[in-house]
Amino acid sequence: MKRREFTPQLAGVAGLGLGLTGTALAQGGPVEGTHYVRLQTPATVAPLAAGKKIDVVEFFWYECPHCNQFEPLLEGWVKKLPADVAFRQVPVGFTARHQIHQKLFYALEEMGQLATLHRRIFAAIHVQNRRMSTEPEIMAFVKDQGVDMAKFGEAFKSFQVNTKATRAKALTEAYKIDGVPALGIHGRFFTSGALAGSHDRALAVTDFLIQRARQVVVFNGNVSISQGTLLIRAERVELREGSDGYRAATAFGAGAKQASYKQKRDAFDESVEGTSDRIEFDGRADTVRFVGNGLVRRLRGSTVADEITGNLIVWDNSAELFSVTGGAASPANPGGRVRAVLSPRVEPAASGAAPAKAAAPSALQPSRTLGDKP
Repeated sequence: MKRREFTPQLAGVAGLGLGLTGTALAQGGPVEGTHYVRLQTPATVAPLAAGKKIDVVEFFWYECPHCNQFEPLLEGWVKKLPADVAFRQVPVGFTARHQIHQKLFYALEEMGQLATLHRRIFAAIHVQNRRMSTEPEIMAFVKDQGVDMAKFGEAFKSFQVNTKATRAKALTEAYKIDGVPALGIHGRFFTSGALAGSHDRALAVTDFLIQRARQVVVFNGNVSISQGTLLIRAERVELREGSDGYRAATAFGAGAKQASYKQKRDAFDESVEGTSDRIEFDGRADTVRFVGNGLVRRLRGSTVADEITGNLIVWDNSAELFSVTGGAASPANPGGRVRAVLSPRVEPAASGAAPAKAAAPSALQPSRTLGDKP
C-alpha cells in the first residue's frame, strides 16, 4: 500500500568552514528520485532525547498487509540502529478508517500498553481475520486482552490522543506520504519498499540516508551563511562539506519570503544576486541553482545590467553561463515564462591601455538548453 548539535533557532550564522566529514556515494548506491525522495520543503523534526541526533519515522496502518509483512524485518533492524538514531512509528490518518487506528495506537501508548499489544493487533487482523475497523470492534479486542476498559475508554477519547493523532496526520502530509509502509529520515528524505524495490532494500536505503543526514548541519530561523563575498539568507539552511573539502548549501524560503543569494565578482565591479523558493549552492561545480519562482540579476555597481526569471535558473560562475527553464506564474513572473534582459559588459581596461571604443560581448551568456528542459 500504496548533526552535530546546534541551537535550532539561529540568526546571523556566518561561515561555511565547519570541518564536516562526508562520504562519496558509492557506485551503484541509492539514487535520489528513484530509490528515495528528498523533500523540497523539509518536515519539522520533533525534539530528540539527549544523545539522539537523527530522527527516523515509520508510517504504517494496522490493516495494511504490507505493513504486517514489514513489521518483523523492521523490529530486527531497529534493534541494530546506532545509539544516536531515534526511531518512532506513526500511524497514518488518510481516512476515518485509518484515524480510528491512530486513536487505538496512541491510547495504548498513553497507557503504557503499546509494546505489549502492538504485534497482537497485527496478528488479530491479518492472522485471525478479526475485524477492527469500528470503535465497538476495537473495544471488544482491547477487552479480550485484559486491558482496563475504563482507562482505555478515557484515553481513547482524550485530548492528548486527539492531539497526537493531529500531529501524526500533519507529519504524514509534510513527508508527502501517500502509501504505507514508508520511512521518513530526519525531515529530509523518505523511502519505501515500492521505491527501493523491496522491504529489505528500503531498510538499506534508510541506512544510507541516516549516514547522509549525519553529514548535514541544519540551521533554522533567519539564517545568514557567508563565505568570502558570497552571502545566502534563508529561513532554513542545510550545510554540508564533502571529504574533498568542497562545500554545498541548500537554502529554503518560507511562505512569501524567498531565499536570497548575493556574490560580488572579483574581476569586475559586478555582483550576481537572486531569489527563489530554494537555492542550491555547489562549491565543487561552482554553480548556483535557483529553484522555484527564480529571479536573478547581474549588477554593475548598483545598476541592473541583466535580469532573468524562470522556474529553474542555473548560474555557472566559472563558465559565466546560465540556463533557465520556465514554470508556473508568480508575482515576479506573472506569465510563467522565461524572461531574460541582457546588456553587454565593458571589459576592464589593462593598466595604461587606451579606453575601449566599444563594449565587449557579455560574459553572461544564455546556454543552448533554453526551453522546457534544463
